[in-house]
Amino acid sequence: MKDFSDSELARLSQVCRGLKELDLRNCADISDDGLECLAQACPELQKIDIGLCTGITDKGLVSLAHGCPGIRHIVICHTEITNVGITTLAQRCPGIQTIDFCECDDITDDGLSGLARGCPGIVEIDVCRRITDTGLANLAQACPQLQKLYLCGTDITDTGIKHVALGCPGLQVIDLYNTEVTDIGVASLAQRCPQLRKVDLCGTFVSDVGIASLAQGCPEIQRIDLCETKVTDSGILRLVRGCPKIQIIDLSKTAVSEISLLNLARECPSLSCIQFRGHYELVAGRMRAILEDLMEKYRELKIMIFHDCEFRNLSWLQKRFEDLNNRWWKP
Repeated sequence: MKDFSDSELARLSQVCRGLKELDLRNCADISDDGLECLAQACPELQKIDIGLCTGITDKGLVSLAHGCPGIRHIVICHTEITNVGITTLAQRCPGIQTIDFCECDDITDDGLSGLARGCPGIVEIDVCRRITDTGLANLAQACPQLQKLYLCGTDITDTGIKHVALGCPGLQVIDLYNTEVTDIGVASLAQRCPQLRKVDLCGTFVSDVGIASLAQGCPEIQRIDLCETKVTDSGILRLVRGCPKIQIIDLSKTAVSEISLLNLARECPSLSCIQFRGHYELVAGRMRAILEDLMEKYRELKIMIFHDCEFRNLSWLQKRFEDLNNRWWKP
């Protein structure tokens, strides 16, 4: 679809006037003109992805919003769209449920606030880096049904997360990768959002204190990323005891030892993937025995060891994985 052009989109629109879903992702030759043709011919459109369509601006999105008021799901990431376009979208398409505008650096808190007011039924949203606690507070207040929230790389803090916890108790997925969030923000989520299933805390300032809060308040967690956090074996012990449904966990570049692997094995029967890379103070002999036990217990377990890991002479482990249905992952 990369070479799909405005003229081709116009022809498609004429032939498929009942079109409800369209994926134009990464179609660099699509412009506002093509989107206008689509909007005029396909009023029943409900789902569209124009992410990475660098030729699309507010003009095209405004045309789409006016022509297709039934849009429910939209991706506009990596485009030139601004507050003007997203505000019009919210006014004309109030039924939007999912939206992704990550890397749209011209959208600010004003745009997010307008979107939230116009589309109170949003359940999933991926925002851009310019969003702050102010926009997040408005989102949480206006969209209580929010279930999935992606805040990767934003400047949000514990203050914004507190608003989310208060306003969106049904939250199931939150991505806080590379944000300023600390144990305080995580504790707020743990107290108010018991349905959390997927949590990304990579690169945050979270420690064992925050992990203990999650263990106490969020027993449904299935996937958690703790890469580059301050977590230790003590925090992992609390986590696995409180969240036995964990399936995937990333412990890369943390201070955990082989003790945490043992505790994961004992407490998490659904475990399917452990990721760890970086530098660890692990005793090679004990680690070998533990990994072998893990792989015997969990026949489908994938243990990902990256090139920068401190382990040496891993041929025994590779052979072991080959013996167990080629379950050796080494990116």
